[in-house]
Amino acid sequence: MTDNGNLARALATFLRPLARLLLRNGMSYKAFAELAKRVFVEVARDEFRIPGRKQSDSRVSVITGLSRKEVKRVQSDAAHQPDSELRLHNRAARVIHGWVNDPDFQDRTGEPDRLPMENGGRSFTALVRRYSGDAPPRAVLDELDRVHAVERHDDGRLSLIARDYRPPADVSPEKLDYLAEAMAGLISSVDGHWQNGELTHFQGHAAVTLSSEELAEFRSRARIEGVELLDKAKAWLPATSQAAGKEKYTAGIVLYTYEK
Repeated sequence: MTDNGNLARALATFLRPLARLLLRNGMSYKAFAELAKRVFVEVARDEFRIPGRKQSDSRVSVITGLSRKEVKRVQSDAAHQPDSELRLHNRAARVIHGWVNDPDFQDRTGEPDRLPMENGGRSFTALVRRYSGDAPPRAVLDELDRVHAVERHDDGRLSLIARDYRPPADVSPEKLDYLAEAMAGLISSVDGHWQNGELTHFQGHAAVTLSSEELAEFRSRARIEGVELLDKAKAWLPATSQAAGKEKYTAGIVLYTYEK
């Protein structure tokens, strides 16, 4: 079994770029933690069974460290909430939701009202305090500015111009699908290699310190030779699979460069 201290240090290193990607695209820690909890329960339930026995909530609780009550809740929520409905509800998103739906912050037509920054119960500050706890109103306003959700008027009032929280995404759904497949494959490969103790997977790593000129050359060669290597890898794979009626596996190669 891997030493938990070493595993924690490795995980922290891995999580930094992941946290950067999630924060850039508007996912809060709370949303991430809830999703991680659901995945822990699913993996414990599906992949850590005792042969010949039905996996119980009690065993899932022991494996994950969650209470049986929480295991039941997570499984129940997952059954009624498909992935497409997992919203990125950070604090700014909750403020927008309140502005759109709370009558205390609507005009006579039921639309989000123009709000002064500070003015008793019908102000942006009051809205933030009701829907975002102890978050500083100025910090929430800065985030809403960043995602182009509010308009500031000359009289100091604020208008909501976006009815949901959508950060400026720099990662397309297609790129996210690729990221998920590539990272899942990498981690599964490393874990399988370590657990089996056999050379069933190949992993390699090469990194050095480069000057800016050397980095430019590296980028150029990596693009050209990486494509050539992937073309060779495709030739290793059969054009048509003979797996019909047999146990099926998916195998592939992922290449990437990194800089830090």
